[in-house]
Amino acid sequence: MSEIARKFREVAEPIAASIYFAPEAQEEYKKLDLSFLPGYFCSRSAPLGPAPGEVVASIFAVFNPEIVVPSVKEGWQKTTPQDILQARLKGASLCLERLLGTDLASISEKLKELCLPALESAPKEGHPLFAGLIALELPSSPSGVLFRICDLIREHRGDSHTIAWTSKGISGCEISLLSESYWGIPPRSYIYTRGWSQAQVDQASEHLKQNGLLNQDETITEQGRALREEIETLTDEMERPIIEKIKDVSEVINLLEPLAKTIIDKGGFPANLQNLGKTLRNIN
Repeated sequence: MSEIARKFREVAEPIAASIYFAPEAQEEYKKLDLSFLPGYFCSRSAPLGPAPGEVVASIFAVFNPEIVVPSVKEGWQKTTPQDILQARLKGASLCLERLLGTDLASISEKLKELCLPALESAPKEGHPLFAGLIALELPSSPSGVLFRICDLIREHRGDSHTIAWTSKGISGCEISLLSESYWGIPPRSYIYTRGWSQAQVDQASEHLKQNGLLNQDETITEQGRALREEIETLTDEMERPIIEKIKDVSEVINLLEPLAKTIIDKGGFPANLQNLGKTLRNIN
């Protein structure tokens, strides 16, 4: 299950997450007088309505609430969930059409046939972002359908992942520190894109070291790697109801994989996690 679940995530991620690097999306948010952080937090949480920043921070989980709360407050002073959802969808659609072309109708129809029933029946308990997203009307354009289905796949796994690591008593700052070494990227090359201060990262690092999860140089220990893999495997298992409900998950992967590769090759999504950290720091 883990191999299939992770491949499923791997092919959907660049398609869904291209929105966060899309100049088209930033242009749409600018029309609402929103800079990157308010645009990011409000556009992604908009299916939940104008939720306060404290709620958004608890759901997004890995971000420092000190950057989430004021960003969300600013965003909802300038726009509405309906307006920013329209801006997000337009930005995503224009981005995907630029990167992939406009001949997406057959792929989108096939994805609707294969994935939508499984996503509509997926467990929603503990999955607030996914539940809000699945409640929205499906977009009418092929590029919008492609984006929405991949975003649903991404957000369901994201909610599952939060359940998995919080159930192990890991904090939002700590999971990012653990993940860096688990992913094989240098310590502290990604975590600051989540808004944590050096003092907060130092404190989280010390706690992980005391619990035998990080070495003194902040590389992951065998115990830490085992815990991090357990978290990922638990996440994989929570995606089982979706994957098993899809009539042919291999066909879905085969449909999405070349699209994901094209997006990465054209610079629409960073090619590796270290580049992802660099890109996000530059955007922020």
